Parts: sequence; C-alpha cells; structure tokens
Amino acid sequence: MLLPSILRCCLDVMHTPLQSSVLHAYSLSSLSSLAFLATKINKSPSKSPKPKKTVNLSPTDQSGVYSVSGGPASATSDGTLFMSDPAWCLVSKFQLIPCLGRLLSKNSIVNSRSVLPICQLLNIVCESSAGASAAVAGFGNGAMLAKVVELALNSVETHFNNDAAQAALGLLARCASSSRNNCIECRVQKAAVSRYVPALLAGGEGSVSVNTVSVETKVKGLELWQVHLKYGASMDALSTYLPLSAKILSKPLEEADADEGNLAAKYLECYEMICRCAKALTKRSGLEPIVELEEGATDAILGAGLWLSQVVVEGLKKVVEGGGRGSMEMKIVAGNLLLGVAYSEAIAPTILQNNEVEIVGGSFTSSLPSGLLESAISTVLKTQFPTALEKVMSCPSPSQECCLLVVACCAGANSNENEKLAKRTISEFCSSLSPDINFSASPSLHHNRALYSVSLLAPSTFTSLNYLLLGRLKPGEECFVPHLLKPLPFHLSQNLSDELSGNGGERQLRHSAGIHGLSHISERGPFALLSLQASCPATSANATTAADGGLLPLGKEWLLHMISSACQGGAAGSTVSAVEVLGAEEESGGAFGRSMDVGSKIYYLLSVGRENGGKMLEEERVGEAVVRVLETVFRSGEFSERMVVRACERDKDNSEAAAAEAVVKIDEDEDDELGEIYDPERSQTSFSYSASSIRAWDGFVDELVSNFTSSMGGNLAMAKCVRYCLGVRLPPSVTVSAWGRLKGYWDNIDGGVGATKEEFVREVERGVKDNGTRTPSGILDSCARILGGSDLKLERNRNGNGGEWCYAVCLGLLGRDLVRARRAVGAGGRMAEAKLSGCENRVRGLGGGGVGKSLIRLVEKIWESGGEGERERGLAELVMVEMNEKSEV
Repeated sequence: MLLPSILRCCLDVMHTPLQSSVLHAYSLSSLSSLAFLATKINKSPSKSPKPKKTVNLSPTDQSGVYSVSGGPASATSDGTLFMSDPAWCLVSKFQLIPCLGRLLSKNSIVNSRSVLPICQLLNIVCESSAGASAAVAGFGNGAMLAKVVELALNSVETHFNNDAAQAALGLLARCASSSRNNCIECRVQKAAVSRYVPALLAGGEGSVSVNTVSVETKVKGLELWQVHLKYGASMDALSTYLPLSAKILSKPLEEADADEGNLAAKYLECYEMICRCAKALTKRSGLEPIVELEEGATDAILGAGLWLSQVVVEGLKKVVEGGGRGSMEMKIVAGNLLLGVAYSEAIAPTILQNNEVEIVGGSFTSSLPSGLLESAISTVLKTQFPTALEKVMSCPSPSQECCLLVVACCAGANSNENEKLAKRTISEFCSSLSPDINFSASPSLHHNRALYSVSLLAPSTFTSLNYLLLGRLKPGEECFVPHLLKPLPFHLSQNLSDELSGNGGERQLRHSAGIHGLSHISERGPFALLSLQASCPATSANATTAADGGLLPLGKEWLLHMISSACQGGAAGSTVSAVEVLGAEEESGGAFGRSMDVGSKIYYLLSVGRENGGKMLEEERVGEAVVRVLETVFRSGEFSERMVVRACERDKDNSEAAAAEAVVKIDEDEDDELGEIYDPERSQTSFSYSASSIRAWDGFVDELVSNFTSSMGGNLAMAKCVRYCLGVRLPPSVTVSAWGRLKGYWDNIDGGVGATKEEFVREVERGVKDNGTRTPSGILDSCARILGGSDLKLERNRNGNGGEWCYAVCLGLLGRDLVRARRAVGAGGRMAEAKLSGCENRVRGLGGGGVGKSLIRLVEKIWESGGEGERERGLAELVMVEMNEKSEV
C-alpha cells in the first residue's frame, strides 16, 4: 500500500508556485479521500503495533518533512498503517501539522481548492484526541489555524465555497469542544464568532453575495457560537446576533420553509443556552460563582433578560396561536418552548438552604406575561405531544424535532393541570414502548434525552423504560444513571452505582452532569467544564479517564451480565434480585425483557448452576427464583437451541475465532437424500453448529453436569438445568457425552419436574421436541442403553420423582424414530429399509418385554396422531400413561 506515502511525499515537492499549488491541491484532496475512507472502514483504533517513540505535538516543531528511511518497504508499511489508523499516522509518521503549517505560511503555493481537504484532514486529526486538537489550535501560536479560517471564510474570489466554510467552522467547533483553553484563549476563535460568523449570517461581506452563503453554512456558524456559550464564553455577541435573527424568528410558523426553520431552531438553541448560563450565576454567599465567565461578560448576560424578552414572548404567542404540524413547525415549537422554560427559570430567584440569594453583578431582570408559558405548554400537550411521544416510544430512530418536543413538554409541565395531562398522555403509550429502540446502531443523544425526560416525569409508569435506557446510554450520559437506578432493588442499584463510580468514574459522572446542565450532580453547572468531550480530560498522563474505567455502554443484556457477576461473587441477595427483575419483566411482557435475546436469557439462568460449583443454586431462594423464571422464559415464546449455544459462545472470551469457520453438522453421518425421505416435514435448512460454539457448549455442560453429580443429584434446581442440556437439538456430541456421564443419576434427573399433569407434560414435551430435525443416532443409542439396562428404577409412581422423566423421554425419542423410519420405508428406498432395521434392532435390544410392548403400542398411537404440535403433546401424554402402568405392575 504505497499510495498514501506517495501522496504525502508530493506535499514536500517544491516547483514553481503554480505547479506546486496544483500538485499540492491534488495530493491533499486524494489524501483526504483516502483518510475518510479508512476512517469509515476502521471504526475502532488500529490494533497494529505502534512505534515506541513519543509523537511530538509541540507547536515549536517546524520540520514537517516526511522521511522514509527504509525505502519502499518502509513506505509500504506506513501506507498500511495509514489505512488502519489514519489519524495516528497523519500526526506521527506523516508529520501533517507542521507540514500544513509550512505550506500555509507560503501564500503563493496554497489556493482555495486546497482549503477543503486541509480542513478535512485536520478534522480527522482533531477527532482522534484532545492533544491533537490542542496541537492544531496552537501550532505557530495559532497562525496555521488563522490562515485556514481566513482562506475559508474570507474568500476574495467571486465564488464562495460553502463546503470549505463548513469544514473550517466544524474544525473550529471541534477544537473548541476538546478544550476550554482552545476556545477562550485562541484569538482565531474569538475572531470567528465576533466577525466571520455574523458576516455569514448577514449574507456575506466583500465580494460574497447574499445568495452564495448556504443555510447549512449559517447553521454551522451558529453551532460554533453555541460551543462557546456552553463554556460561558462569547456572551457579549448576543447584541450582534439578536438583530440578525429578528426577521427569521418573526415569521409565522406556517410560512417558514425548511431552511428558515433549521436556522430559526438553531438561534433558539443558542438563546436557551444563554438563559441557562444566566440561571447559573446564582451562588452561595462566600463561595466562588458556579460559572466561569470572560471578563465583562457578566453585564452582557444579565442584560440579556431585556434583550430576549421580546423573542420569548413572541415565540410563545405563536405556539399558543397554533399553526401547521409539519416536522419543521414542530422543531420551531420545541425550540420556543425550551427557550421559554429556560427563560422562566432564569428570572425566577433560586432560594438557597440559608434562604439567602446572591446574584453576581446584578439581576436577570425581566418577566413573562402571567400564564403565557403554561398556556403554550397546554396547547402543545393537546395537539402535537401525542404524535411526537408515539414516535419517541416506538421508532428506533425518531426525528430530532419529535425528541425535542417531548423534552420541552416534559420540562415545562410544571402546573398541576399540565402535569396531569402529560402523565395521562404518557400512560396511554405504555404499550407503545418498543423493545428494540436502536440498540444495534449508536443511539442518538436526542432520543436518549427524550426517553429520560419521559421517565423523569412519570417514573412509576415506565419501569421497563428505565432498564432499557440504562443499556442504551453512551459515555457522557452517566448523569442519567442515578435516576434510572431508582426502580432497581437496592442490591443491584448499589452494585451498579459502585461500578459506575469506581476507577475515576465519579469525576466522569460530574463531567457528564456538567455537559447536560444537571447542576444537582455536578455542583458547578455546565459552564466550568474543561472540555465538552464525552469523556472528562485527564489532568496528567497517569490519570484514569472514563474511557479507561467507565462501563458505558452497558448494552441491552446488562441485567443478564449482572446475574453472572453476582453469581461469581457469591452474592445470593444480588443474584435473587437480578433474577426476580428478569422474571417480573417476563411476566409483564415489558419492553426491556423483550429486547433481550431469549437464548441469552436461558443461557445466563442456566449458568447460575455453573458458577462457584453450583453452590448458588443450593441457596433455596436462588434456586426457586431461577426455576420459576426459567419456566416463564420457556413459555414466553419460540426460540432455538442454537440461540442458547451462541450466547454461550459469546460468553467465552477464549473461543478461537479461527475455528468459528469450521462447521460440524448434526447429521454428518446421514445422506441428504435419506434425510428428505426419512422426514419430509423437516426444514430443508441443515441445522449446524460451529466448532468453536460446540467447544464452548461442551465446557459449559461439562461444568454443569459435574456440579450436579457432585451434589449427588439432590439439587432440584440443578436437575432442571441439566434436563434442558439433554435436548435433542443441542450439539449431539455434547448431549451424548452428558447422557453417558449421568449414568447412575437417571433417577435424580426428575428433580423438580412437578406433580401435576400439565407440568409433567411440559417437561416431557420439551425433552422430545425437535422442530423437525432428526434425532442423532448417538442419542438414540443412549436412550436404548438406558431403557435396556437396570440402572433406571420405576418402583415409585410419578409423584415420587423416581426416573419417570428419563423413562418417558427415552421411550418417546425411540418411538418417534421408529415411526419416521416406517414412513420412510413407505416412500421406498434401500437406505430407508436399513434405517428401519436399525430402529427395530434397538427396540428388540431393550429386553424386559414390558418396555417393548409399550413402545409398540406407543408407535401405533403416534401413527394415528394429528399434525405437528399435537404430536408432541400426544406423545408426552401417552408416555405418561405407559409410565403409570409400568409403575403399577
């Protein structure tokens, strides 16, 4: 892979200014395209070994020359490294930052066509780490970044490049988000917010005409200002931006087109952030303010109450008057409501514990007409809220405007009437909560925020929602966890809290609360943050960050993992609590329970009998809970045993990935033609397991059976787990081995089957059900040995738990096999006749006449039985009759 290295070498080539500018423009564009492609393909950092030397990101490093010491082999190695981890290679091997600094310092060899790829490459670099962002922002004392911004935003050409402008604004926003210092102390950042962005919002300056600046570029400019506002910076720019927004915000809802709506919504978001900052100016006597501001910004914020009052009032009036219900109108309505709520909170005095209130520098003096906000909230709750809520609760990826509207209504439903109306509407959508609300893809922050708002307003209505949200949260959303843990039993809530706050997690929790403005957790609000990144920045090289010690995302099966970890730790109380939470979800049909793979639920419940030598199941309350929930899961719906085995394989970290490609078929000794004749009803798809999954399942069953035999077969809960592992659809080699190891314990496998007819029928039905697959010959041979031997005793009746289940299942499997063999003979074929002969030999080898007679009578009954489904139940009932007759002899 030489191309990336060749393109990088071209950036060091110097000819005439014209030739160099053309060559560099082509090289930068190609390198940017390759980096973008590699970044998309490699979502995770490269696992290739990195060089030991430290990468020099110092802004004083002016070398910027790419040297290939090892010739073509070294260049190829660098190219391969670039494709696996482009950001790291650009900074370390290719020395991109000093290289671009050198090129940009020479105006004659950089043209406008180079600006876009330069911004794109620097964006990739800045995205990789906060240190890289600081290097980009500070290189040459900010001269490199200033030159990029000047070329992109202050073009002297007749055609304004919106793509380059958006890339430059995005680069500034990314640099600012990574570090507070990058935002506040960087001159080019201040120049962009105070001069370039207002010029773009006004339509352009110089030779840039009004029509050439796209709405997307203007929105990017406002997003940059919004980043500054989140730090409490650039507040004094409000007086500049407010007149620019007057015309677009004054338009009626139904008259705003899509572009105007997007721009209006972004203005409203920025003004909402100013109100949040104004609210945070309240402080306790004798303590520092909970918001860090630039010098002179306090007066600008406190005067914003008067400046924004007209915007807030006019916006709420438009909401009350109503209008169209399209997506764009919904976004503007949500923005007006959120601004109204933030404004009302900013002008309301905050009463402290000592009943004293102190405002830094003055007061956010202004007011709203009485009842205006409540009226606006009430109007939306009756009209647009139900539609938006339904989308949020049922769609994997609802639109941003639906999410914002739900957040606004939940936050603004403060009056008694509005709160009752909101909760009543929410309760009507309990059944709409989808179990698969976007676990596969990365959940959006807007969607999580909307779901969290619903849970916050009506916590008792959506316990299942809290559990779903816990699994969806991403790094940076830790502040949602304390509320979401409330429905959990104390053991689990405390354990999860300890895990999330351990290893530096408490610092990350406060950082997350600052990002989202939850000052009751962060104590300082969002405006004193060092960074707006999801993970809090490390204060030293040895500091533990949330990325190193955090648990998020937990994933949708976090409860199952808690069952496993509680068992490993020997915590009976936590195990019972976790199992009971799962049971409650199963019984209620909650969305959280439905979101988890059924095979995973069965596997993790079975694994309680494996951990700690099965001692956890010896705890009576643990065993009863596991058996009860297992039965509930079995009855909850259809599932395949392959799902259980795959869950086992996923749980085995030492599974060999290379062996996963090798497939071992259950019927490897059978001919495909015979299979179709032998059982015409079976699925045409071959049922198979990978070699790695068989190894994982074999180890799991081996531990489970060992624990069962070690307890002398006296653990009823363990017996239920072992019975499941003898199913005919599981890997046959493992099942045959398990049957053999249980010799001498067949009488004990009945433990916990239950005395009622229905319970027994369910257990037998589960033991013989194969969903159309043929029973492997090894299992049939095991059944014949069991029935023909003397170890299986049937002196007691069914209520005595004396081997009846084992007798019934073995008899049923052999009987069904003989029926299918006879059907195959009816269809013709020598192979079918050979199969029938083998089946009859098994029957003749049973001995003891009574078993053989029962088997033949059973065969005749099954021959006359109904279709699939009825056949399994009829089989179970018939063997139960045979079993009782045998015990009465």
